[in-house]
Amino acid sequence: MALKLFASKKAPAAGVETSTIIETSPRQPAPAAAVAAPAAPVGGRLRAYGLLFAIFATGSAALLVYQLRSSALATLQVSAASELQTLSQQIAKSAQLARHGNAAAVTELKQTRARFTELLQTLDAGGPFAGTTLPPAPGETRPALQALGEAWRQTAASTAKLAEQGDIFVALGAAVSTINTDNAPLFASSDALVRSLLANGAHPDMIAAAYGVITHAQRAAGHANALMLAETPNPEVAATLAADADRLRALLGRLKQSSAGTMHANLVGELEADAGATLLAVNSIVAGTHPLMQAKEAASNIARDSVPLLARSAAVSDALTRSASGFGALHVGAAVSALLALLALLLMARSYGADAAARRLETEQQRQRAEDERNLTQQAILRLMNEMGDLADGDLTIRATVTEDITGAIADSRSTTPSRSCRCWCGASTTPPRA
Repeated sequence: MALKLFASKKAPAAGVETSTIIETSPRQPAPAAAVAAPAAPVGGRLRAYGLLFAIFATGSAALLVYQLRSSALATLQVSAASELQTLSQQIAKSAQLARHGNAAAVTELKQTRARFTELLQTLDAGGPFAGTTLPPAPGETRPALQALGEAWRQTAASTAKLAEQGDIFVALGAAVSTINTDNAPLFASSDALVRSLLANGAHPDMIAAAYGVITHAQRAAGHANALMLAETPNPEVAATLAADADRLRALLGRLKQSSAGTMHANLVGELEADAGATLLAVNSIVAGTHPLMQAKEAASNIARDSVPLLARSAAVSDALTRSASGFGALHVGAAVSALLALLALLLMARSYGADAAARRLETEQQRQRAEDERNLTQQAILRLMNEMGDLADGDLTIRATVTEDITGAIADSRSTTPSRSCRCWCGASTTPPRA
């Protein structure tokens, strides 16, 4: 019994060779799935995006490294400016100590002046600092740096004069120390002479001269100390000191002359010996009065200019700090390069994702086409089996439908065989029997 799924049987007319054709719808090609346009090769795009990412990432990293180095150098510049502030006050302190006869302060003053000049030159034109080489200060800090340079020129001149004549203060300090040290023995010798003169009824002029020695010795000591401790140059004090020394020397000469050949000669000699060191110290002070006044003026100028010098140094430090902490072109370049590198990375990921999606779509289309072809093949086989079933039932007029699928050649072969058999049978039935 044949399997009939698609055919319908028709009765043949008398005397007419007919054939029953299995009525089946011609195979319509399955609607092909929409075939996506072939995607452009992603390898080139990925390489291009990768190259852009590498370029921008490298540029961003290079800018960041350069920015870090620039920040480190800017920090060192701020440190140099801060040291200038410290040196400005150290110069004022050393000047005050040098004015009081401190020899170590004079040496420190020279070293501090040289260090300030070196740092200022480094900030202005670049140079070595803290084991590295600093670039010149940025342009936005130039006004503050120029103002500091102008203030330093005045202080540098005063410091140079004070450092050059610093030995004057040392000598003054030594002289004042000698006067102060010899003041007590001189007073004791004068007092002993006065007592001896009073006890022996000496001439009043000798007694007055002895008292004058005591008075002028005390006045000379006071004026010498005032001259050393004075904040500003005071030529009047130096002149008074010189007058006291002359008066003391004159009184000692009168006493020596008046006591010659008397019992008071020894006491006058002792008084003259005790006053000798004081007179030498006063003479050294008076001889150096002019350079001493110049050194005093230089020290006063240093003290006066230390406040604006500190303010200008602080202004330079603030300007450098603002310049280092601002958002400059290097930050913008590094940020833009990083954003472009991120964009290239996103485009690369997007391209890779699109390629993966296209490959999945192509795979699905291939699977769908293979399934459609399999279904069409199964339909063709079932149709052929149905047609062959009628042939098996003895209907030699059956002609199988010939299609372009895999069963087309089989159907064509099977359709030819029944027709030939039918013609052979018809010819045999019409041939007359032989006698």
